[in-house]
Amino acid sequence: MKLVYPMLWSRLARDADREQAINTAAALARRGDEVTVLLPQLSGDPPLDSAALREYFDVTGEFRTVQLPARWAGTPAIPSLLWLRKVLRSPEIRGADLLFSRIPAMLAVGGASPIRFVTDHYRPWPDDLPVLRSLIGRTAFQPHCLGILTHSDFAAESYRRCGVPEGKLLVAHNGADLSRFEPALTRAEARRAIGLEPDRPTAVYAGRINEQKGLDQVGELRERIEALAGTARDKATEMAGEVEKQATKAWNKVEGNVDDTVNAAFARVGVPTRDEIARLTRRIEELTRQVEKKKILGRGKKAVGRRAPAKRRTSARKAG
Repeated sequence: MKLVYPMLWSRLARDADREQAINTAAALARRGDEVTVLLPQLSGDPPLDSAALREYFDVTGEFRTVQLPARWAGTPAIPSLLWLRKVLRSPEIRGADLLFSRIPAMLAVGGASPIRFVTDHYRPWPDDLPVLRSLIGRTAFQPHCLGILTHSDFAAESYRRCGVPEGKLLVAHNGADLSRFEPALTRAEARRAIGLEPDRPTAVYAGRINEQKGLDQVGELRERIEALAGTARDKATEMAGEVEKQATKAWNKVEGNVDDTVNAAFARVGVPTRDEIARLTRRIEELTRQVEKKKILGRGKKAVGRRAPAKRRTSARKAG
């Protein structure tokens, strides 16, 4: 099958959409299709051929590359519409079996294509641009529209709500050629190669960096996560202190219950408790003090009794 794949860009760059488009063209070529890549060539653009595209994007597959002189290129609506009109009038289209396009304008003016076409989109355009819903539905019902290709169920649902028949919708999720990642690195090697700390948690974003990607929301989300983490730490510390307090109370209660149980058991077998032993000790000490006191008083009385007769003998001698 002869397939024409027009691009919106005219120069080599590491944009994700260019990488995806050339990889798709190369994959179709490896499958056996005759693929022609159409590029706009603006004034001052360098010449590009298939070998340059294959080397730059590191792909394999024999496809043709044709540069069409143009005054317009890029993703804005007006330049892309003008470039698409030039593509549809190109002799390359007249000799092809299928027009495969990622140009959003195809959803509105695809009916003007002289050959069968398939349009490939990431975005849910009927939701992004509701004013185009009727045009998108009308384009999908054209007999030479073979279908709309999306890369997520989320985007496909947008086209379903727009009235696109289920038979003309295909969800084809993105894939990756793992052979391009050989030799595989371990986690530690990969982190070391790009200067990441070995154990620090890392969030990875893959995609274009612009306002439409919601990166400001990622920043806000990070702040919220950090705030929640701080609150969680404080709450955990508070809960740990409360648990420790409750555990201490519970242990003291258990310890008291154990003492009561042991004391009761001792009472049943006739063994004195600690309180009983303490009281007994105090009583013995008290009795000991009383005995000692009585001994001292007794010794005093005996001493007095021995001195009294001597006094009487002295009185008798004086009388004689």
